[in-house]
Amino acid sequence: MCGERMTGVLVATKNKPVLLKRLHGCIPMTGVEVVPPQEDHRPAFFGISASFFCLFLYYSFFARFAVLIYTHYGLDGREIGVIGLLSILASIPASSFWGLVADRSGRRKLVLACCLGMAATFQTLLCLAPYIQNHTYRFMYCCTMMVSYTAARGNDYGQLRGITMRTLERFNRQGAYGNLRLWGAVSWGIAHPVLGWLLDVEHGQLQMLFIGNALSALLAVACFSLLLQSRWTDEGSASQHSDGGRCQGDCDAGGAEGGPQPAQQASLRALLQILYSRPEMITWLLCAATQAMGMQHVFQFLFLYMQERFHSTDILMGFSVTVTVLFEIPIFAISEKIVPKLGPTVLIAIAMASFVVRVLGYTIVPGAAWLLFLEPLHGVTYSCFTLATVHYLNEHVPMHMISTAQGFMSSITACGSALGAVLGGWLMDLPNGGLILFRSDTVIMSLVLVLFLASQKKSCRRRETLLDAESSPVGNS
Repeated sequence: MCGERMTGVLVATKNKPVLLKRLHGCIPMTGVEVVPPQEDHRPAFFGISASFFCLFLYYSFFARFAVLIYTHYGLDGREIGVIGLLSILASIPASSFWGLVADRSGRRKLVLACCLGMAATFQTLLCLAPYIQNHTYRFMYCCTMMVSYTAARGNDYGQLRGITMRTLERFNRQGAYGNLRLWGAVSWGIAHPVLGWLLDVEHGQLQMLFIGNALSALLAVACFSLLLQSRWTDEGSASQHSDGGRCQGDCDAGGAEGGPQPAQQASLRALLQILYSRPEMITWLLCAATQAMGMQHVFQFLFLYMQERFHSTDILMGFSVTVTVLFEIPIFAISEKIVPKLGPTVLIAIAMASFVVRVLGYTIVPGAAWLLFLEPLHGVTYSCFTLATVHYLNEHVPMHMISTAQGFMSSITACGSALGAVLGGWLMDLPNGGLILFRSDTVIMSLVLVLFLASQKKSCRRRETLLDAESSPVGNS
């Protein structure tokens, strides 16, 4: 992020492909056909917004309530922790695999619908666990179903993000991602208190969760199938998404002059080459893994910490989930204005700094009610990091590899979540484990943030040096 200097040079050299090739190793080209200005974008935007709304509605039935199901089945805390860890480990290869399948096949909408349908099937089969009398076999059955669910699901959210990014590039509205994604936050914020109230009214009838989970999955698949059109997501044509991608690596002179490009296929090897050539992206992935580790600590252990230290009520803990979206929705709503102004690097810094303030606040507040003033910072962290991630990938990864990149990033964050589950469980067993856990998160996150900003500054200086070296010959030609 080199400020006005970098922007000015890019504009000045927009019509000089030779300079761009020497600076970046290739000629930036769009991988998605841009539609004529007269085509209405509203049907596409409505379909994506509805898809996010239904997908997060589907997530809501199991996200925080899965623990209630496990305890109802007689599983203890250690067994629940094992199920969570195995599920996270299963998601590491599955996320990259399904992202690669989506890019290689070009049938992104079909792959997304199949992943969600299979995942919901395994979740529904979990309701058969009470019919298994032997406790060990019941535990093994729950492990099998949830690992199968995670492996089948892969990276459904990342796949939908990839579809969204392709559609936005097609309509030349890349900055509008947040306006579409906020509908996921709306359904997430509405569903949790409603489900909590229904469970209280129905006196813990957990069958309602399975029914709602299955129906919301069907609704999400219907949205993907009926509202998302292939011509928006550029699916089904290998030539479209392979020969027009923003080329990476060595491009020949013919490509620089607008000649035909050789067909490109998504692969993890090509993605790793892109990452290896850009050290700032490696530190960005480190930020993502560290952020996932911290989020796992909050997601898995915050309620336990609130109960042990503050003796918090269930109502207060449930309401704390709702207030997390107070800042998330407005930030997504104005994303088209703030992303170009701030840039991905500043957004990541804001996301990590707000998380540091949040978890540090957990350790110094005098009572549980004060946590409600800290929880809205989750919306700042999540929305800023999500927006930065989308635009970071959009800037550095070819569009024909976008689902692969989303899947690989999900694998990296799953590694951070797995590490967070193991270390968090170990620290929580210590005296004052919650204080130690969240203060450790504060220190680790601060160090990673400093490392990330240093790498971005070094990368900026390197790009400025290249631009200075190339500007003289171009100016004299």
